[in-house]
Amino acid sequence: MSLGQISHIVGKVGIRQVRAYSATGQTGSSITFTATVSGGVPPYSYAWTFGDGTTAITNPASHTYVSAGTFAIAVVVTDSLGNTASGADTATVTTAVLPPPGLTSVLPSSGTSTTSFMVEISGASPNTNYSFLVVDPNLNEVASPVSVRTNDLGTVSAPIVFNNLFTGAGGTYTVEFGGGTPGAANLPNATFLLTSIVVTPSLQFSSPPLFETSPYDSISTPITNTTTAAFSGQVVGVITLGNGSAEPIGSGVYSFPPGETSWFAVDLAGYTGTGAFTATLQIEDQNDNIIGSPVTVTGTL
Repeated sequence: MSLGQISHIVGKVGIRQVRAYSATGQTGSSITFTATVSGGVPPYSYAWTFGDGTTAITNPASHTYVSAGTFAIAVVVTDSLGNTASGADTATVTTAVLPPPGLTSVLPSSGTSTTSFMVEISGASPNTNYSFLVVDPNLNEVASPVSVRTNDLGTVSAPIVFNNLFTGAGGTYTVEFGGGTPGAANLPNATFLLTSIVVTPSLQFSSPPLFETSPYDSISTPITNTTTAAFSGQVVGVITLGNGSAEPIGSGVYSFPPGETSWFAVDLAGYTGTGAFTATLQIEDQNDNIIGSPVTVTGTL
């Protein structure tokens, strides 16, 4: 804070003089001006003008300039009897040198969705909260939002944690700052190249499948989706009868809600043959990739 002073108003009959000393400061920083008054009959009133169209009526008076330049400063002091005196000078304001906005990068700069990407922040404001999220080329959010705080040197790093399941194609992905966190400062966005998507859903048969004979012969089994996103897939398998004949078991495409358990059931009434059987079931995604481990069930038709 710079101090300009309007000093020593000497009164012979009323107030005779005001001297305004010039002050210097930077844009965005407050400059304080003070009038020291003697003579006249208090209380005094003050009318300041700062040369940029703004005014003040307090003493001391503080003002923040938004642009650089040389400004004419004036004050008129009035005592309780209506006597006035004025002073004028200049204030010199320079442009403030702002700290760098900070740099962000992603290391490595390319990889697949199983790569361990790190967001690196440097040259940012020290001890400041930042928040970021990651979006795909279609601006869909594909990773959990992350909140970090820089250290005394204005640096911090944090991993990108992709959602357990997301869809999309390879391309340029963006780390966006702000992330919806109240009070979080912003930084320049950063990009990285995702060369391929590796979908790693975690679906599993929750318990051994059941063979039921009432009201009809059927196999049923619970399947739990432990990921944070819905998964579309199917249950397929083979039922092998005691005579060695085998027939496929299949279902249409199921949607497995995130974090929930769904039941799969297949009616065996249409299968040919009788006697003991063994059925093997497995979960597949829509690209026929096997998810989790197969299960088996035995029974007698």
